[in-house]
Amino acid sequence: MKGIVSSMAAATVGVFATRVMAQDNSTAKAQDNSTAKRGMSFVGDADSHSEDYDILLSDNSPINWYFTWSPVPAPSNILPDDAASRLEFVPALPGLENLDNNINALGRLPSSTKHLFTFNEPDGTTDSGGSSISPDDAAKAYIEKVVPLRERFQISHPSVTGSPRGLEWLKDFNSSCWDIDSDNGCPADFVTAHFYGDFEGLANWLGQLTDWYNGSRSGIDKDLKVWVKELALP
Repeated sequence: MKGIVSSMAAATVGVFATRVMAQDNSTAKAQDNSTAKRGMSFVGDADSHSEDYDILLSDNSPINWYFTWSPVPAPSNILPDDAASRLEFVPALPGLENLDNNINALGRLPSSTKHLFTFNEPDGTTDSGGSSISPDDAAKAYIEKVVPLRERFQISHPSVTGSPRGLEWLKDFNSSCWDIDSDNGCPADFVTAHFYGDFEGLANWLGQLTDWYNGSRSGIDKDLKVWVKELALP
């Protein structure tokens, strides 16, 4: 929901504080501090939020990763001099548009980049910041062009909206994956979550994701981990 993120920058300080969460059966539970990760987004208008970035990227900050909704890192003047040693840039393949060029751009990233986000809110419209991709088209592109990238990155399944529509899209995507590749489906290393609402709604959405992934043949063949990538609480 990049467009909405940008318009809410004043209220959210231009970033979303996020962390990796591990799922234990149907209950979302934060990992301990030794493995938890907190990150931020760079929305592209650094001049408007320079003071915020100074705080968020200070030596005492717990933030250790960031993303830009693209495979291109933030401008070097935004990041501190030691950013490469303590901040992982997590690239994204936002949609099918320019997918080949975006994949080529991944080859220019440093070895410190180890994770990759895939299709941003494919169940959403482009007007709302989504990528508007049908489950079938997403599955075809994922199997053909994204799965081979697992040789270099740990990759996520597409990041749907935190809504019944998003869950339905995931179910249809999963079905298309197995129809196309009956042996492997669409393998992934972790799941991403987006949610805009209150904490009770967030907990409910994480529970729905966990229940579905743990109960389905989803292509994730190890302990499920959900990365809370976009979050806004009132």
